Order: sequence, then structure tokens, then C-alpha cells
Amino acid sequence: MRTIRQRLTAKLLLGFAVPLAVGGLAVFLLTRAALLEQFDATLRAQAMAIVSAARQDRERMDLEIPNSPERDTHRHASFYQIWRMDGTTLRRSGPLRAADLPLRYGSLHRPKYWNLRLPSGGPGRAIGIRFTPNTATEGSPSAGVVLI
Repeated sequence: MRTIRQRLTAKLLLGFAVPLAVGGLAVFLLTRAALLEQFDATLRAQAMAIVSAARQDRERMDLEIPNSPERDTHRHASFYQIWRMDGTTLRRSGPLRAADLPLRYGSLHRPKYWNLRLPSGGPGRAIGIRFTPNTATEGSPSAGVVLI
């Protein structure tokens, strides 16, 4: 037989534990969503820097992407890959070597974001954007896809 004290203690513990757990989960989910949104904004800014550096002259697309030596360590390497729309790789970051990132993309206004496993084995987040490079001359520019 349980005493009144035991029942009251159990109900009080349950009464405190449930709101605490629900509140902790809510704080976790809201914080995660805010951080993910900020990280995606950073990825978008990096991708837009690459898109704005793309220039096309007749049939050739040129990219002037500055290397960032502070992020070239093996553990925190920057991965990117740029494709032509025919599926050929135009340029990729050094740490990728011969590996390919998955080819997924959205538009400039609605890029595609997703989580992935990086070639180095660690977890990563990617953005895919389909874009048309700036042209130096009249003609039909070819589109490309950038993934970071």
C-alpha cells in the first residue's frame, strides 16, 4: 500500500518533469531552427559569391574563386563543385580530389539545401543553385550549378 506522501511525491515529480522536458525540447528545436537558418544564410552568401565571380566569354566559362587558406585544413576544408548543365564538372575544390558531390539544385531565389556525408567522412550541409553566368559578349550563356 502506498502512502499519501509517496503518491504526492510521485505526482509532484511528474508534474515538474513533464513541463521541464517539453520546455527543453521546445528550446532545443527553436535554437536548432535558428542556427540552421543562419548557417543556410552563410552558405547562400558563399554560393552567391561564386555565382557573381562566374564570367562567360563565348563558349568558355571562367571562375575567379579566391582560395581561403584558413579553411584548407583537412578537418574544416571547404568543399564546392561547379557543373555545366551538361553534367561535366567545371571546377571543384582541392579537398574533393576525384570525388563528386551529389547534384541537386534549386533556383537563385529558392536554392536547395540538404544534409550530406562529406567525402572526408564528416557531416555537412550543402546548397545547390542553378545560375547563368554573366557574359562579356553577346550570345547564349550556358547555365551552371554550384554546390557548397
